[in-house]
Amino acid sequence: MTGGIGAGDASAGIVAGRVALAAPGTEFHSRDVALGTERPAVFADALASEADAAASAAADAFFALQTEPGELDPVVLVRALAVALEGRRAELVAIAGIETGLPPARLNSELGRMTGQLELLAAEATARSGRAVEEDPAGEPGGAAFAPALALGHVPLGPVAVFGASNFPFAFGVLGGDTAAALAAGCPVVAKGHPAYPETSDLLAEILARVLADGGWPAGWFSLLHGRGSEIGQALVAADGIAAVAFTGSTRGGLALVEAAAARAVPIPVFAELGGINALYLLPGAAGEAGGGAASGASPFVTGLAQSVTGGSGQFCTKPGLLVLVDDAASRLTVASLASVLAAADSAPLLTPGILHALVTGIDRLRRLPGVDVLLDGPTDETDVAAAVPAALATVTSADLRADPSITDELFGPAVVVVYCDSIEDLIDLTGVIPGGLTATIHAAAGDEDALHALLRRLRLRAGRVLFGGFPTGVRVGRATTHGGPFPATSAPGTTSVGAHAIDRFLRPVTYQDLPESMRAAALSWK
Repeated sequence: MTGGIGAGDASAGIVAGRVALAAPGTEFHSRDVALGTERPAVFADALASEADAAASAAADAFFALQTEPGELDPVVLVRALAVALEGRRAELVAIAGIETGLPPARLNSELGRMTGQLELLAAEATARSGRAVEEDPAGEPGGAAFAPALALGHVPLGPVAVFGASNFPFAFGVLGGDTAAALAAGCPVVAKGHPAYPETSDLLAEILARVLADGGWPAGWFSLLHGRGSEIGQALVAADGIAAVAFTGSTRGGLALVEAAAARAVPIPVFAELGGINALYLLPGAAGEAGGGAASGASPFVTGLAQSVTGGSGQFCTKPGLLVLVDDAASRLTVASLASVLAAADSAPLLTPGILHALVTGIDRLRRLPGVDVLLDGPTDETDVAAAVPAALATVTSADLRADPSITDELFGPAVVVVYCDSIEDLIDLTGVIPGGLTATIHAAAGDEDALHALLRRLRLRAGRVLFGGFPTGVRVGRATTHGGPFPATSAPGTTSVGAHAIDRFLRPVTYQDLPESMRAAALSWK
């Protein structure tokens, strides 16, 4: 099995249990990132028509399970998948490590997060399916007011198209949090694999296909399609059977899917996590403690920020890309210390040649903008795709940023832009210019209380998660988690793609009026 699933010269994925048909002349290889070489496994783009086939199979399976009573339970499926993934942990970590260059410790942690999210969502589905979310009891018979009994429940949306992300092969891959939430809600999935790790995607799909078969689920409950360009993704979003889209990736790519979904005869929601800058605000009191010095070395703030900027080679969606502070001696010392630490902090190779090219292009564009001073160049056109990646650091004034807000465009990689403000009032006002993000972080100390309150009231309007101290690159998977935020962080700011409430994206509320007790369990169940 050359590509990991099915027979033939190349794997284009699976469609409802069969080998996906490949588009002629589209073959490509998986890559060994550390060596910068192609691997023997061969893949190909799926025919665009396979998107319709996969969506149709998913829609048929969904309709059958929703309209015909049966014993299949999404909670049992999701828990069985978590067990199966753990049973293949060593194999999964090994192949993902080759394709992404990520170390085993990181991948093991990510796989644990993946199975933990499955278990969390299974518990959420168990607690909510079959029960009314809210109820209004009937009024007194013959009363003057119209007051029928109301019970609020949910039903699954239907087949979900999931787009795997480049930077998290497990947590945001073809069986990541989006697929976990859809499956737990009772929705089938058609996944579009990311070309950065096709062998990993095939192995994940093989594991789920086995779980589905063992559990007696319809083969159409999951399909995987490979494709390097936009054609297969566009076809998938346009396919009649798809009811919702989940995407993690670039702003341009996500907005193209939003546009395609809106252009359908029946528009569908797109839950897209897009680009973001994740600004970190260092207030004057904290800046006085952050600079360190020649004798003491870099401060915990500087070392922590440098680690957050370069961790995962800066390819985390929550990487702090903007440091905002008041221009004074303490802040200048902090930035000088940060530059020193970042200059010595080469990161591992980036995940794909495309990511490296985009970072180099972004830094070059930034360098040409008025008022931008690039202190650390970062990678260049001469940087090999398999080479360590130097960090980039640039500075700009708040006035120059206001003149050209594109300075805040995301640099996906180990890069950070420092913004010097004239005063604390200027810093607070600048929040209105900085785009919305997944996160916003505040570092404050004694004497910063007034500014802290004013800043908080603005940042809660601009981010899905506001941190007080610490750094944003760690995301806890819990009941109170929000991994979302205002555009351009996401296309759906009222949702989260991580945590217990990630499941809400794929459920639709239904109110039952004067529901007979004998029908209650059937009506309120998601299955």
